[in-house]
Amino acid sequence: MHRLVSRFEEWNNDMYFMEVCGDRIVVNHHYSGIKILNLQLEPVDELNLFDGVMIYHAYSDGDKKRMVLYCAENGCLVPVDLAEMKSAVIPLEGAMRQTVFSPVHRWQEKELLLLDYSGNPYRVDLSEGHVRFCTEKAGMFGNTASLIRQHRLIHFEDGMLVLETPSGENIRVFDLTGRLITEVGKPEGNWHSAVYHDGGLIFASETRIVGVRNHATRFVLEPEPSEYFLKVKMTGDRHLWVLSSDPSHPEKSRISQYRV
Repeated sequence: MHRLVSRFEEWNNDMYFMEVCGDRIVVNHHYSGIKILNLQLEPVDELNLFDGVMIYHAYSDGDKKRMVLYCAENGCLVPVDLAEMKSAVIPLEGAMRQTVFSPVHRWQEKELLLLDYSGNPYRVDLSEGHVRFCTEKAGMFGNTASLIRQHRLIHFEDGMLVLETPSGENIRVFDLTGRLITEVGKPEGNWHSAVYHDGGLIFASETRIVGVRNHATRFVLEPEPSEYFLKVKMTGDRHLWVLSSDPSHPEKSRISQYRV
């Protein structure tokens, strides 16, 4: 079962990015900054970053209302303080511009630890504003590097790795110690993402969202005729956040909040 709780629509803003950070929903604001909404999907603030910003993904620390945006095409990381509404830019220099960081990360007090898609560890010093390769931090990620090399990484959130098996038929969820949490067969469909939450998996394609738990389908969402699904996020209160767009009006974007 599912129930629509609230919805936010906006014209003339090509929303392609959405992240939940604590009690805030963060989306791109055109290609120059971010827009902040509360959990009722009411706009509360905007923060300008720089012209041409393209956000690949975000590393969120909801407890401290901070996040780091990974802007691969711009060759930089952008730390954002949502409490004080300020940002900085950390350039990726030299060979590091060719590095592709994965979603896998761990927050520490004044630094962010990242893995690239080859399983190599990096340290982002938020105080000094630089990134460096650091093999001494590899142990912070347990068996994650080995798992990434053996599977296709689909998603990472709250310390859980969502991985596709080499055959492409199953999804496995591991914690950072390498413990297998669950394994399920993929439902039929052309899924662009899969997220894990509270013992279940949520699969999303442009035309369908399916929640699976204990190998049974819990809910199915289908888009309205004028939309297709782009992003999904799940929060601990069983709220599903869905970013969608209108194929006939690309300048129209929508965020929907469902109780599932």
